[in-house]
Amino acid sequence: MARAGQGRGATGTLAADRPLGYDPRRVRIDLTTPPERPLTRAESFFAFATCLSPIPFMSRRQLNRPSPTLSLDQHLRITDQLPERLTSESLFGNTRPLELEIGSGKGLFIDTAAGRRPEHNFLGIEIAHKYATHAAGRLAKHDRDNALMVAGDAEPLLQKAIPDDSLAAVHIYFPDPWWKKKHKKRRVINPASVAEIYRALVDGGTFHFWTDVLEYFESAIEMIAAESPRFGPPIPDQPETAATSPVAKSAVTESAVIAVATEDAESPAIAEPTYRTHFDRRSQLHQIPVYRVRYEKHSDRD
Repeated sequence: MARAGQGRGATGTLAADRPLGYDPRRVRIDLTTPPERPLTRAESFFAFATCLSPIPFMSRRQLNRPSPTLSLDQHLRITDQLPERLTSESLFGNTRPLELEIGSGKGLFIDTAAGRRPEHNFLGIEIAHKYATHAAGRLAKHDRDNALMVAGDAEPLLQKAIPDDSLAAVHIYFPDPWWKKKHKKRRVINPASVAEIYRALVDGGTFHFWTDVLEYFESAIEMIAAESPRFGPPIPDQPETAATSPVAKSAVTESAVIAVATEDAESPAIAEPTYRTHFDRRSQLHQIPVYRVRYEKHSDRD
């Protein structure tokens, strides 16, 4: 019987040479040469999964809670605390252009965008309360008085609480791909949501969609063309550089809709982030293709 802290390898051999804190997901396994020792069951599983997946395994860092001394009163709401209509006037007490991010995650984009564009207001909606709290803590730490996080489901808010022609931009970055066929109906990019986004955008407003899942990207492009042709053709959205704004418009080219990030996000020469979200940073770091597109609403197409 194995002693505490030990486990059996895939062939039943005891693996007693593993250090404290050993994690089989972090072991780099070369499948082209015979292993020096029998693989554990966990190592065999992750090696097999790596062969099947085009995306390398990337573990997430633990989510830190905001400091208990940091007040989130001005930066976090739950849906029951929201006004009936979500506008700049009802949320921020002014008439600045309002931008919406659906699925804010850890809040990197909304925090950076709010800091770079103080003339705009930003509303982020995140269904996972702990991530919404983390993002709100980021906003509070940097005193973003033009940004607010909501912990809740974006779909009913988009349908019922956001007026027509009221949003300057809508941002959806790296949404859950819902891999299983029976779950794809849960994808945030769907015919109903795209129709609501078009309705809510002002004339000239933009809809930004990024993903690292090619199948999701291609199916979304095809669906938008079929269900919401008024959006017109997709326009390539470019990755960040230190000199560009998070919402800067990229040049339109006829040949490319896909922009692939290759910048080194940890280069010491870069003073500001060259990525919009943590998923974008990880994709750049591991040289994973990211498919970026935006749409623009023009009433003359209606």
